[in-house]
Amino acid sequence: MDDAMRRVSMSEGQASPALSHTAEGQSYGEYTDENRSPSGINAVRKLTQWYQDSCQMCATTLVLPSLRHRYSEAAHIRPREDGGPDLTENLLCLCPNRHVRFDGGAYVLTDDLTIIDTVKDRLEAKLQHHQWHYINSDHVRHHRLH
Repeated sequence: MDDAMRRVSMSEGQASPALSHTAEGQSYGEYTDENRSPSGINAVRKLTQWYQDSCQMCATTLVLPSLRHRYSEAAHIRPREDGGPDLTENLLCLCPNRHVRFDGGAYVLTDDLTIIDTVKDRLEAKLQHHQWHYINSDHVRHHRLH
C-alpha cells in the first residue's frame, strides 16, 4: 500500500477506511485473538467497521501515528464475567476514556439508549446507533443495575 493511503487526512482527522481494522495476528489493548472466540473477533470487527472506530458516546475518533491509525475499544455491556457474550448485541464501540467510565458505572444507558452521567447526575445525548447494530435491552438493564 503506498504512503498516500497510510496518511491521515488532517482536514478530516480520520484514516482511510481501508486501514481501520487491526491486521490479523496483531493485538491492541486487551482485545487479542487469544482471549476472544472466533465469533467475538468477528463481532468486534463488525462493530469497528460499522462505527469506523468512532466512539458511540462522544463521537471521538482516536487517531494514532501507527500503521493502524485509528483506535477504539469494544466494550461489553454485560461483562463477560457476568455471562455477557462476545456478540455485537452486547458490545459498544467506545473510546478508551468512555470505556473505562462505562465499565466503572460513571455512564449507564436507559432502555431507549440515552446516556446517563451518574457522576454529574444528568442525562447526556442518545448513544450513536448504527442501523444494523441491535443492542439487547436485557444487557443494558443488567449493566444499569450492577
